[in-house]
Amino acid sequence: MPPNPQDGLPIDQHRPECVALANRRKQRLASMKRYQEDLQHTHDLEEREQLLRSIEILQEEISALEEELGFQQCYVFPAPPPGLILKVVGMEATQSTQFLSIEGTGAGLDNSIRFVANKPLLARAYLRSQFPDAVSVSGRLTVYQFNNNTLKYDIFRRNVDPTRLVTVPPSSASRRANLNDTLNFIIPPADCYGKVKLDVRAWVTGHEGDVSYEGEGVIAPVEFSPRRIPIIYCYRINFTQTKPGMPPSTTVLTAPSLADCQTTMDLAQRMFPLADLDIRDGGTRNLSGPLETVADYEAVRMQIQAIRDGTTPTPQDHEIYVGMLPTHTNSSGVVWGNAVPGCIESVVGLGEMFAHELGHVLLPGDDHVSDSACPANNLMTQIDSNYPDYTNASQRAGIGEFGVDLGISPPTLFGPETPDIMSYCPSPRWISPYNYNRATTGDILNLRSAVAAIRTDAQKLLLSFRVYRDGRLELQKGMHLAGEPRSLPGKAPTGIFVELYDSNDELFASAECSPRSPDRPKTAPYEDFQEVLPWNEQAAYVLVIREGEEVARWEIEEPVPEPRVTDLTVREEPREGDSTYFHVEWEKREQAERLHYMLRFTPDDGQTWLPVVTESQETEVDVDASSLPGGGKCRFQLAVSTGFRTSLVESEEVSVPQRARRARHVAILQPIAQAKVAHGNPVWLVGSASNGRLSDASWTSNRDGFIGDGFRALADRLSTGRHLLTLTVEDGVGGEEVKESVVIWVQ
Repeated sequence: MPPNPQDGLPIDQHRPECVALANRRKQRLASMKRYQEDLQHTHDLEEREQLLRSIEILQEEISALEEELGFQQCYVFPAPPPGLILKVVGMEATQSTQFLSIEGTGAGLDNSIRFVANKPLLARAYLRSQFPDAVSVSGRLTVYQFNNNTLKYDIFRRNVDPTRLVTVPPSSASRRANLNDTLNFIIPPADCYGKVKLDVRAWVTGHEGDVSYEGEGVIAPVEFSPRRIPIIYCYRINFTQTKPGMPPSTTVLTAPSLADCQTTMDLAQRMFPLADLDIRDGGTRNLSGPLETVADYEAVRMQIQAIRDGTTPTPQDHEIYVGMLPTHTNSSGVVWGNAVPGCIESVVGLGEMFAHELGHVLLPGDDHVSDSACPANNLMTQIDSNYPDYTNASQRAGIGEFGVDLGISPPTLFGPETPDIMSYCPSPRWISPYNYNRATTGDILNLRSAVAAIRTDAQKLLLSFRVYRDGRLELQKGMHLAGEPRSLPGKAPTGIFVELYDSNDELFASAECSPRSPDRPKTAPYEDFQEVLPWNEQAAYVLVIREGEEVARWEIEEPVPEPRVTDLTVREEPREGDSTYFHVEWEKREQAERLHYMLRFTPDDGQTWLPVVTESQETEVDVDASSLPGGGKCRFQLAVSTGFRTSLVESEEVSVPQRARRARHVAILQPIAQAKVAHGNPVWLVGSASNGRLSDASWTSNRDGFIGDGFRALADRLSTGRHLLTLTVEDGVGGEEVKESVVIWVQ
């Protein structure tokens, strides 16, 4: 058992709670001494094992009691010699990364990184002691709210205790590189709003109120700005992987769970200027093929992008569709993620990969951070030439300042040499102040004062084509559907434009093609584009312009007099267990005709249409009923394209039970069962539930009662002992509750 830094100090005998704690510690020390003596005089193996187990339990109890004695300020410290003082020499407020002159870059003013509303904040008090001996330091942070009437910070909001006591060595000062050197306070998300001032008082333990032992520090003002919360639709992929060989083999990879998606995305939420991610279950998708090259992974992302493009109404720009692949291997030993505006492909369990890809969506313009010392750097495109060369980091991709991950207990610190998340450098990576600030300037996280009304009469043209390295273009599909073609945030220019004209050469629409994935190698043999334009029934041809020159012209066929398919029928079929599927089939009018099909589904009588099959050459498909959202008026719709012109055929109504009427699966992602947490350290509680909304969940402890609402809560002051933490989620229909619990120990 490590020595107690307060050993030998007297206990405050005027406080009964301190005397009781000291007596309990004394009793356990006596018992432990007795067991240790018994251990020296026995050779019976079973008895020795029992004694060692008893000694271990007593050591844990003694440590917890000593921590509580310190936290309750029960130790009495001797008076200091005249002239010796404790000072707070600096204050830092950070939610992920921050500028500070103490061991910092000097690239920004102290505490000038923007603060995000409803995101937890760490306040660090930097101490300097002139005492000749080591001293234990405690303190308190007080949050004052700005008063618009008095124009002062005079509205008391709350007090916050430190996460732990700090032992300050003789005649020394806190170092920024060591989180244990500073007196740390965590302000929970619920108190991170508006304009506040943070006042800190620090004192030698046992001497609160004695000016000879106290220091003060202030951070003001701290203004928390609300940021838009991205909506993430996680499409969980069942993948049949083709592996090279003679002959090739296949491996069936099972789709990750929604909880797996949430766990994978959690790091990005903590790293970027995000209060939360609204993660929703997109259901499972069955895909197949190789996973060897970047193009293979891009093909997965393009399948998910086709879902987004084919949805009516068209999703908003902060709605991000994610294809989450299962864990897998390949012959190269390298797995890839990729992203374009509004769409991401990633691999479950790789939190840094998802954070990197989300960075491509959140950051405006070029965003890769180049570092020649990192692997695959030569493959990098869309490099941000403005990324700072921080003077206090020898690594070119270094973040330059200190970052902190507040999502684990205790928090984790990242130094200036840590590579930025937008580099290809090895783990661990974090985000620099430069990119953290840039993310707040992008369109995704900025709240808009008004949102344009959805046009119900709008039509959009979905256009897919391939551009080869030798300049050839190949049209793959054109199809028009109801919905507005939304303008997603622009990235690097492609120099390729698509334009829609009528027979009189009048221009209807023109748009630059969406940027390619920044993680696509320069040496790729071709590039695939999926573009969305406004559609006009009078359109006659499509032009593709590259660097000012026409490189392709595709004539649009005349409207067809009648739908090219007949008899769209739907039949519900049982599967093993309780599951069912819908068998959907149709007939072509002319068997030789080449048609493109997209099968969509509506749960609400046509107000929304969701693609279930984005591309098919077959005339029948099976659809898993459990992957469909339930509703009162459900039916299928087949979009049939003859090249560009599209006709729609709808089925009769089908019955799909409301998904919410099935019991939600509830899971606790953090903390893990039987976790041991130091008393005073905040604990993140993170849970998930199928189809759960943020307002549905709440957390309680059998010892401390109610903790907080939502699937993410911060327990910033759990009492010592065994805690049964329970996540309770409403089932979404009749007010019934689904619960999950986990046991942790606070010592």
